[in-house]
Amino acid sequence: MFRHGIRTLLGVLMICSLAALAIQPAAAQADQAGAQSLDLPCATGISFTMLGQGMPQTAQGQALVQLELYFAPGGSLKAHTHPGALVVNVESGTLGFTMIDMQQGQMQIYRKGETTATPVTAMGANQEITFNPGDWFVEEGMVHSARNLGDTPVKVLISGLIQAGQPLVQCAS
Repeated sequence: MFRHGIRTLLGVLMICSLAALAIQPAAAQADQAGAQSLDLPCATGISFTMLGQGMPQTAQGQALVQLELYFAPGGSLKAHTHPGALVVNVESGTLGFTMIDMQQGQMQIYRKGETTATPVTAMGANQEITFNPGDWFVEEGMVHSARNLGDTPVKVLISGLIQAGQPLVQCAS
């Protein structure tokens, strides 16, 4: 009887574990429901959901934006820039980020649970940085690229103050 109870318990645990694995990808896909494709020459496998935007009176000529950006497996944003400052938080997946030209901009990197930025001066141009869930960074004005490094979708939360009337993502030539 004792052996039968352990077998039953192990069976239930295995079924619950398999169910949890099956639900996770479905939850990631549900997050993307209703997302719009990012239709730019430098974007492949990228979609987004605009969460909010506004024109703060205290920041004339600036727009405040917040969105979720999704990178499908194999998805990437080739060389591009943004017309303002962004805070980017990796919520799921593994994001690769490459600084191409830092001459015009700046960046601070924060790892999950850390309150002090990793010095960007220690990282060179064209060196890929890996960001995992909970990591985040602040970037402004530099040319860079980003891509999904894994087999599951990457979801990032982006908040920023950008020049009003400008597209958030601008492909670099």
